[in-house]
Amino acid sequence: MRDKNMRHTKPCQLTPIRLIAGLALASMYVQPALALNGSSPSTNFPMVGQIVGGVDGVLVAPNWVLTAGHAATTSKLFSSGHGQAMIDASFVLPGYQFPGHDLALLHLATPIVSSQYTALNLDYLETSHLAQIGSVTLANASSNAQGSQWQNRYVESTLVNALTWAGNYAVHWVVADQHSSGNPLLQSGDSGSGLFLSAAGEANPLLGGIASAICMTNKSCFVQPTAFRDWLDITLLRYQPSNPEELRRQQINWVSLDRTNLSSISAQASFNPDTMYVTAVPEPEQITLMLLGLALLTGACLRRLSSKDGPVQTYAKLG
Repeated sequence: MRDKNMRHTKPCQLTPIRLIAGLALASMYVQPALALNGSSPSTNFPMVGQIVGGVDGVLVAPNWVLTAGHAATTSKLFSSGHGQAMIDASFVLPGYQFPGHDLALLHLATPIVSSQYTALNLDYLETSHLAQIGSVTLANASSNAQGSQWQNRYVESTLVNALTWAGNYAVHWVVADQHSSGNPLLQSGDSGSGLFLSAAGEANPLLGGIASAICMTNKSCFVQPTAFRDWLDITLLRYQPSNPEELRRQQINWVSLDRTNLSSISAQASFNPDTMYVTAVPEPEQITLMLLGLALLTGACLRRLSSKDGPVQTYAKLG
């Protein structure tokens, strides 16, 4: 017997024309976005590369890329101004549950050779330190071109907060201010991109954070890698490559900010209620986008949820 309260619809019909149109529509969404609100082109950040499918990562050693935990993946191409290689393994920070512990290392099947790899900030930043930092630079990857044609996008900002906790999640974030329009600087596709602790024009920029989330009313939150230095170093040292020609025991280059008054203070737990509204910023997977395109054209036979079905989740990922 039918439930008289349940809404019924005609079966969805997937015709060849709708299939082709759906795939075409989906392909429009899998192109990498320029992202970074208010950004400009630059060739100064070749270490920030794109993981094919939409998200970013930062090359920190010949065979290693640092990215967000929710952006971890394998069997995809990492492409940067220094070169490109396939990702053959991923290592997500133990205890990861978005937005907490949102960090991952990706191993490249072949090395990307560079004369110098990105140095990471050794000093753990707290709110009391931020006034001494000055301008910072957010940089992402926006092109599949190689060598001299590779182009990143960047935007300068200032740090406005540092948070150890977001609710019950250990996040270890530094927080960049929003765009002058009130919109977040980070956009869809920017997860895993880099925060550098200097103005855009300075040589040898120091990596201070990995793009994790949008929080605190349209501000951009970055995980501080130094909060998990032991895990990062041990993961590289203990990795046993299957390729006998791969350099073993690769290391991350840690460098102190060397600010005169930057005191070494242990991490303090800080909390702001606004951080409870957190959104991850990866591009959706290609298969998800393809299905979305089909669903838009064919009409998904889904039951509409009423308000009786419960509240919306506090933490939501894009894609």
